[in-house]
Amino acid sequence: DPIRIDIPLDLESDTRPPTVLPSPAPTNTFWFLPQVSTYAQAFTAHNSVISTTEKTPDGETLDLAITGEKSSYVQKSFASPWDPDKFPWLAISFRTIDASAKGSPFILTFHAGQRRPKGIKDSQRFEFTPETAPYIVSATPPDEWKPNEWQDVLVNVKEFLHAESSDKSGTPDITCFSIAFKKRMFAKHVQVRSLAILAPWNSNQTMSMRAYDLNSIKGIVWNGGETPHTGICPANVVRTAELPYSIRMRVSDRRGNMTPMWTIPIPPGSTNNLPARAGFYNVEY
Repeated sequence: DPIRIDIPLDLESDTRPPTVLPSPAPTNTFWFLPQVSTYAQAFTAHNSVISTTEKTPDGETLDLAITGEKSSYVQKSFASPWDPDKFPWLAISFRTIDASAKGSPFILTFHAGQRRPKGIKDSQRFEFTPETAPYIVSATPPDEWKPNEWQDVLVNVKEFLHAESSDKSGTPDITCFSIAFKKRMFAKHVQVRSLAILAPWNSNQTMSMRAYDLNSIKGIVWNGGETPHTGICPANVVRTAELPYSIRMRVSDRRGNMTPMWTIPIPPGSTNNLPARAGFYNVEY
């Protein structure tokens, strides 16, 4: 006869966040990390940086401690080159800790492959300055980025590289890009919680999240409210005035335990071409 073993479950004491199964990356993305908490998720090389996973009120995030006075960086190499003509936007959600001033704590560098238009160097630096403002999309201007405040930033890499080339014939293949940190006296820690390379969204591109929890799933809590659904069509979500270019969201169980924050960038040019489709929808599984 089968043996029955009763295992009591103390659901009232549950403090674990829901489990969200991986889903395919949306078709408009080249590299899509809506939630980052470890170095290995995001980067392939570094120098004079110590990475740790830090717990915050919004869940775990990647903390990068700058240990050198110069040449501190993290880098991401791609197995297949990134074509900015197809995927124009680089998105990053970050904040500085222990910063001594407002502004950007880092400089971006894009490393070109063999295919490149005239005028493009091996490495193209992008600094957050008034001159590059036309390529930056952020709810807060870079010179107003304050310590301890999260910034959701989009950079139009395609248009920046077009402007840097001499013949305006296109963009180079990008084999890797790096985030080079300014002097340690500017910011001792930079925290990163999402990264993406993508094109604008349309209504055909969705994210169906399958979430599980012993206390059952309540739904999504986001910066515009709550929904019982776990499917999202980013182009059709009516975003808030405070964050017109991103959606910040967490999956919650019925005890109020939530996943770490997910940040979904919404580049300019994203189109609601199917108005009948809801921004959030039910996922059956």
